[in-house]
Amino acid sequence: MHTLHVSKRYTVTVSDDEGEWLDSQPHLSPSGLLQKAIREQQRKESE
Repeated sequence: MHTLHVSKRYTVTVSDDEGEWLDSQPHLSPSGLLQKAIREQQRKESE
């Protein structure tokens, strides 16, 4: 697993495949991923 430190409070863990892909996408910031993860979580909770 890859662990990304998004901020002091938040850490996002992704699969190795996603981690390797992220490593090759330097323009994608972990904070952008956090925003995406939060939106997906909120969408699931609102269903």
